[in-house]
Amino acid sequence: MPTLEDVLLQHRRRIQDPESAYRVWTEFLSGAERHRLGSLEDQYQDNKTVGIWVRAKGVDEDLATAQLAYAFGLPTPEYHRLLERLNEPIPVATTLASTPSWNRGRGELWYQGGIVRSIPNVLAAPHITLILDAFEEDSWAERIDDPLPSGPNPERLRDAVRSLNRDLTLLRFRTDGTGRGLRWEPDESHRRQRR
Repeated sequence: MPTLEDVLLQHRRRIQDPESAYRVWTEFLSGAERHRLGSLEDQYQDNKTVGIWVRAKGVDEDLATAQLAYAFGLPTPEYHRLLERLNEPIPVATTLASTPSWNRGRGELWYQGGIVRSIPNVLAAPHITLILDAFEEDSWAERIDDPLPSGPNPERLRDAVRSLNRDLTLLRFRTDGTGRGLRWEPDESHRRQRR
């Protein structure tokens, strides 16, 4: 059986190239994290891909490597085994969580122990992605301000919410009635149907 160091080194080698760093920067980091770090070029030159994740997420290099391996397609069971070897807790998203969890890198919205919405290409759904990023950054507060660019636009926000709710299970997103904010809530109609 390979040592933990060997496994981590193997994963690091796969993701330290500039193309992987660019993908992490554009697909996996939030706008606030990119703003805080500055430029991709400087970060990559100083830190490479894993170092960028360390600085953005505030985790150590080993956990950053495991999280990036998962974001780049490491199957969930292998990821959980790797976390166990690192003595790290299994992510909340795999348990019956009372709040959602958005994994931008995998395009997965988790709730109540399962994926409730999958977005295969987050770049093709920028408004949905911005909304989910904002809720995740705010630790799934009950309400957030409209995160879409160019200022409040109630009609655009309603359209984004409709798109987000399409094919969504167990959850519903709603505008807050002012046209300037959003809320999330459990989908009570789904709960009544299961009884």
